Amino acid sequence: MSVRLKCMLAALALVVLLTTVVVPGQAMAASRSTVHVLMIGNSLTRSNDGTNTTVTHLKRLAAKQGITLDVEVLAYGASDLQKYAESSYASASKRAITRKKWDYIVLQENQDVQIGKSSRYLNGARKLYSYIRKNAPKSKVYLNAVWGERRGGRFYGTYYNPRAQKNCIFRNTDKVADSLGILRRQIIYSGKAFWEYDSLPDKGNRRNLYSDREHGSNDGYYLNALCIGHRILPKPVSRVWYYGAVGKPEAKLMMRVVERYNPR
Repeated sequence: MSVRLKCMLAALALVVLLTTVVVPGQAMAASRSTVHVLMIGNSLTRSNDGTNTTVTHLKRLAAKQGITLDVEVLAYGASDLQKYAESSYASASKRAITRKKWDYIVLQENQDVQIGKSSRYLNGARKLYSYIRKNAPKSKVYLNAVWGERRGGRFYGTYYNPRAQKNCIFRNTDKVADSLGILRRQIIYSGKAFWEYDSLPDKGNRRNLYSDREHGSNDGYYLNALCIGHRILPKPVSRVWYYGAVGKPEAKLMMRVVERYNPR
C-alpha cells in the first residue's frame, strides 16, 4: 500500500470519527422534540383540586418517549364547549387557540351536556371547531369522551343509570364527530376505559378511579392521561414504561383496556 493511500485512509477514518462523536447532552437535545397541546374542558380535564394530575401524568408519559410536552389548560369548573364558543369564556378560548401553533387541541365536553343535552354539545363543538379551523388550521382536534357519574344521577332533570350515561356519552360524541368530519381515531374514549376497568373483577389490586361521585382520583387521571397519550403520542402506551403510582401489573392492565377502546 502506497504512502499516499495510507494517508487518505487515515484522513477518512478521522472524518468518520469526528462526525460520530457527539458531546453528551447534545444527543439528548437532538433526539427530543416539543409537542404543543391545548386542552379545553372543565374540572375533568383540570383535576378537581386544581393540581392538573392528568397533565402531570401526560408530561411524564411523553418524557419517557423523549418528548417535551408543552401543555396549556383552559378548564373552568362546570363549563361546557358552548360557553367557550360563544358566551362566558369565548374570549379566553379564542386567545388560547391563537396564542401559539398548537399541534393538538383536545376538547372535553361537560358530563351533563354530553349525557342530557346533545343539541348543546353539537352547537358548542361546531362553533369552537369552526373557529379552530379558521384560526389554527394545522392543529389536529381531538374530542375526549369522558366518564359519567359512578352511580346513577340526574342530568337536565332526567335520571340516567350508569349504562344509560355511557350510551349517551359515546353515541352523542360519535354524532358530533361525524357532523364535524372528525375521524373516530380522533376521539379519546377515556370514559370507556374508565367503565371497563371499573367493571373488572377485583382481585385485591383494583384501583379507585374516582375521588367523588364524578371526578377522577389521581389513578383515574393517570388512566385519562394514558388514553390521551395513546392517541397523540408516537408510541402505544403498552410500549412505554411509565406506571404512575399504580404499580406495573395494574398499570399494564389499564394499558390493555386503553388500547382496546382506543385503537390506533
